[in-house]
Amino acid sequence: MKSLILLLAVLTTLLLPACNDTGKPLASGVVVTGKVWEKSLASDGHANSVKSIPVDSHVEVYERLLIIHQADGRRKVVPMEYVTDLVIK
Repeated sequence: MKSLILLLAVLTTLLLPACNDTGKPLASGVVVTGKVWEKSLASDGHANSVKSIPVDSHVEVYERLLIIHQADGRRKVVPMEYVTDLVIK
């Protein structure tokens, strides 16, 4: 039981910084330009391909995540370390 409590305490400590205080996005808007990479930009020396975020898609920007609202109603969640050149209006 002690080890389970310790494990939960460690996981909580590691996961809480990923959330902002309010749960609200830092920014949101419509995409002017932006790219999502297949692999994290932190993975040096590996081949990496990129896809453009569809123009006029609605996005929500969080500290560590980007949520892309796709035209078909689905949402795509992308870690921020996979995103570059994001411009929203």
